[in-house]
Amino acid sequence: MSQERLFSGPFVLCTLSNLFQALSFNLFLHFPGYLKDLGAGELQIGLIFSLTAISAIAVRPTLGRVMDARGRRGVILVGNALNTAVMALYLTVDSIDAWIFVVRILHGLAEAMLFTALFTYAADCVPERRRNQGLMLFGVSGMLPIALSAIAGDEVPAAADYTALFQVALGFAAVAMLLSLPLPEMATNLK
Repeated sequence: MSQERLFSGPFVLCTLSNLFQALSFNLFLHFPGYLKDLGAGELQIGLIFSLTAISAIAVRPTLGRVMDARGRRGVILVGNALNTAVMALYLTVDSIDAWIFVVRILHGLAEAMLFTALFTYAADCVPERRRNQGLMLFGVSGMLPIALSAIAGDEVPAAADYTALFQVALGFAAVAMLLSLPLPEMATNLK
């Protein structure tokens, strides 16, 4: 008895898209250093940094309902487009003012859309009998960027500046978006 195929085209594209969006997101582990350079105090840094998580948590229940009703692909595409736009918006942040709060909230919305939809899409792609194996492999695409982004987040600003770091994040986000464009809507996605 042969095993059902795990590495389908949609699964591989979804996994690669997740890898690149996670690279773009995890570069922001170093964002507090940029905020400090802009003159933010510790309380401001904590508040600004937390906005991404707060907005991501707030929107997730709604995302689940949207994906169940309309599918995962649309959420993935909108999330990648928003993530790419947000990375470009970071290039306009040069002071501690209301704009940075808007950008961080939008970043959280994009991250919630991508994490929720890509993980669910990956689960839909893998055969039921191989779901644990498939999701474990997919999970690596989200964990590996933590290590890689930590290194890049140290090296890029040291060699150039934070603007260069934001440009690298924008590049990763754009690659993630391009990789998600050919994803088909999975028949198992919709009720």
